[in-house]
Amino acid sequence: MNGGSVVFDTRQLAEWAGGTCEGAVREVRGVTQDTRRLSPGCLYVALRGERFDGHDFVPQAFEGGAAAVMVEGGAGIFARMNNHGQEGGAGIPARMGDHGQECRPSFNHGQEFPCGGAYSPCHLGVIRVADTRRALQDIARAWRARCGAKVIGVTGSAGKTTVKEMLAACCSGAGPVCATQGNLNNDIGLPLSLLTMPQETAFGVFETGTNHPGEIARLADILRPQGAVVSSVGRAHIEFFGSVKAIAREKGELLRVLPQDGFAVLCKETAHFRLLAEMSSAPVVTVSLKTRSADFFGKVLDEMTGRVRVTERASGACVELASGLPGAHNASNLLLAFAAARCAGVTAEAAAEGMRGFTMPGKRWEVQVRNGVTIVNDAYNANPDSMRMALETFMRMPCKGRRIAVLGDMFELGDHAEAAHREVGKKVAMLNPDFFCAVGDRMRGDAAQEAVAAGFPAARVLYASTKANAAKLLSYIAQEGDSVLLKASRGMALEEVLEKFEVRR
Repeated sequence: MNGGSVVFDTRQLAEWAGGTCEGAVREVRGVTQDTRRLSPGCLYVALRGERFDGHDFVPQAFEGGAAAVMVEGGAGIFARMNNHGQEGGAGIPARMGDHGQECRPSFNHGQEFPCGGAYSPCHLGVIRVADTRRALQDIARAWRARCGAKVIGVTGSAGKTTVKEMLAACCSGAGPVCATQGNLNNDIGLPLSLLTMPQETAFGVFETGTNHPGEIARLADILRPQGAVVSSVGRAHIEFFGSVKAIAREKGELLRVLPQDGFAVLCKETAHFRLLAEMSSAPVVTVSLKTRSADFFGKVLDEMTGRVRVTERASGACVELASGLPGAHNASNLLLAFAAARCAGVTAEAAAEGMRGFTMPGKRWEVQVRNGVTIVNDAYNANPDSMRMALETFMRMPCKGRRIAVLGDMFELGDHAEAAHREVGKKVAMLNPDFFCAVGDRMRGDAAQEAVAAGFPAARVLYASTKANAAKLLSYIAQEGDSVLLKASRGMALEEVLEKFEVRR
């Protein structure tokens, strides 16, 4: 999956962006907005953010080997680098020379660039636009229109990255696939992902994420998918939407842009299924682990290994699939991915073959064994629904010793935060792990209090104000044969607990 970088030229990109091409017309391989991830020969896009201005890093981009830069209008990059290397306009970051002197980049008159190469304005590729963020999106939209791949969009409150990875694996059995790397699924990440898609790609599988109303509609306009999958509808980011129904409407914006000959894949048990189905401009294909009348019905054969038998209603054919991921929610994710692949023209046999090479990105149900202690690192992100599913699955996993749930705060819940964390506390009391390590203000307060109130023994609650403190508590408690779950919102970076966790002999 995911071939090499796509080759563009700056004149072409400037035309798509509605900007101007200055300096030399350069060939570029790849596009980035981050000088830390810049590769030689790429285009650097100078974006403005709340805490940074990418224009300040243009010198570092050229020093790192960028073939060209995209900047916003005005006097331009060369006006900001005057003959004496003095700071002009918004300011060019300084760097230290060999003897500790402060050096500032200077490009005029072919003067020596700090990296040692001779550069002048005529050697540099510059695309000037009014708004670099919008220009990046316009370029991605234009490139998407020129690619012949069958593009499938994936969205959802939980499970969208898992479905995206499973779908990419299923499609890989039938041709070259380009898929979102990690979770680059916002108005910057999606365009960057699209610009990695070679023209010979057969299937494009891309995530669209949101945490504010209106974002999916803008991403859908860039992506223009032939097919779409909604993994789930839940309470993620409910702080900014107010209700689960409003979240469903936001997810449904991906379905509105589908062509009439496209397809939408939905689980019949998804919250607000009918609303989503009515929003789709393409035929709706249904999946279910409960309802046999669904277009794709799945029977879980082994919940711990993710083995599922799928019956396709249209043909009556059956196929067995396995993801290696435990839990009914992952069985449902696999069903969604398989159905989408079939709708995209992948044979059942090719999809099953593709799934044999399936792997998940890190921090998503990543299982490791450290000195006899099984650690489930599911710390990439969390919301009330994914927290519940993770706890239920963890408690059903085989375990020779004790189960220790290390849970951190969930963010972007707004007025629902207290109730959501108390709900987690009730779930802990009901499932009854051997220890509950609460990390963060909300978990130590609302969740732990509710767990104890619901009957969970107070002596088995571990309170950790910091991740370092959690690591110490875990090191003291955990023994060979025990299992540990890590789960929290991304902002907690709960996986850092593992850096200082040591299993005592």
